[in-house]
Amino acid sequence: MRNIIISALLAATLFAVDYSGMSIHELKNHRGGVAPEDKPAFKAAMKARMQALSPEERAIEKAEMQAFKASILSTTPEKIAELEEKMQALTPERKDALEAKMCSLSMEEKFALKTKMVSMTSQEIAQSADALIKLNTAQK
Repeated sequence: MRNIIISALLAATLFAVDYSGMSIHELKNHRGGVAPEDKPAFKAAMKARMQALSPEERAIEKAEMQAFKASILSTTPEKIAELEEKMQALTPERKDALEAKMCSLSMEEKFALKTKMVSMTSQEIAQSADALIKLNTAQK
């Protein structure tokens, strides 16, 4: 049994995607399909590519990303920007609770939750995060 687990972990490492050599356009094509264990590497690569852009290019890429998110969530880029501001205003603990919840959901469930969150107030989002924190604490 131990050998099977070790083999599975080794295989997962071998098949991990290397995002560090991808262009920003290649990274954008992987959005929404990144395995949970690859997300830190994906985010780091995307951040590095975005920081390497000129301010004008960065603004264009950010607008394209917000338009992409808006099209998936059937809303407007302005609403997506509002949601991102609400998320940035959360405490780290609340943000971590919501991100952990997102990681546990299927793609369809993530879209449903994000669509719901777009229409929520900052206070409602904070209350949802607090409920998740309370639930996680009770389960431990």
